[in-house]
Amino acid sequence: MNRRTVLKALGIMGIGLHGLSQVASAKGQEVVNGFPSLPIQIGKVKGYILTDGYFAAEGLQPILAPGIAPKLLSEEMRKYHFNEQNMEGPINVLLLEIDNRVILFDTGAGHYFGETAGKLLGNLAGIGIAASDVTDIIISHAHIDHIGGVLNAQGLPNFPNATYHIAAREFDFWFDDKPDFSNSKGDKVGKENIDFARAVLGKIEDRLQRISYGEPLFKNIVPELAAGHTGGHTVFTIGSAGRTLHFTTDLFHSPVLISQPAWGTAWDSDFDAAVESRQEILRKRATDRQAIMGCHLPWPGIGFIDQEAEAYTWKPFNVMRPVRLKL
Repeated sequence: MNRRTVLKALGIMGIGLHGLSQVASAKGQEVVNGFPSLPIQIGKVKGYILTDGYFAAEGLQPILAPGIAPKLLSEEMRKYHFNEQNMEGPINVLLLEIDNRVILFDTGAGHYFGETAGKLLGNLAGIGIAASDVTDIIISHAHIDHIGGVLNAQGLPNFPNATYHIAAREFDFWFDDKPDFSNSKGDKVGKENIDFARAVLGKIEDRLQRISYGEPLFKNIVPELAAGHTGGHTVFTIGSAGRTLHFTTDLFHSPVLISQPAWGTAWDSDFDAAVESRQEILRKRATDRQAIMGCHLPWPGIGFIDQEAEAYTWKPFNVMRPVRLKL
């Protein structure tokens, strides 16, 4: 993949030439050769957390916390012992097995991010699951690092037997005559994102089912609207036998957005709506103390929200038995 192709793909993600376009020229990136996976159990529902790899960009802003004083952002990054110079994040993918169905949440970045990502198919093979075994794919939203793995480089389906599920509102957002990006703080969100989403979703429309918020999927999965990152950005509550995991997908690209939910990202199509969605989820999870998982929170992306006074804090799940993460 040449640099121009990488830049175009990153632009499609809504990152802009001053954002993740820098991934293409970032120094010292490691190639992800292994395929880590972590078994997970939520009540009686079993599955895996898989990795599609990671993204890395030179510079933090304006990707993260656009408009915030750089000194404040550096201080917040330092609290978490994060890299203060560059934006980095894993691409975590959740797989569940329910009633003989193999269910993926999103498909990773596919071939668009070069050698640091696109590892999902190998990851699946590593746990004995072929792409043809996947029966269902639930799309949280139509950004490149979530639907880039739907098709291979030749435009053919990577998952030939899968039925796709996407919120009707998310689908309609991308196919609206003029999808609304007027309240985004990104400099390159818009046309390329729209073209990419329409191309991929259009290719699978005959196998795509529109879902409604609040209506359970496969008994254990409830989709919920958390708008802002995209027009119909969807999060999921997964429950079984009194145990619950809230899959927040792309609400939190970093724990920094847990402690500072109003800082947001340049990737959000509606900046203010995304802030409201983050704050609502934080209030709920700090109250009920139930676990959350994020697509880009530090691997494996599972933890809890604590609150002290008005401040929220990310507390990673303590894996005491490094064989299976059991909620």
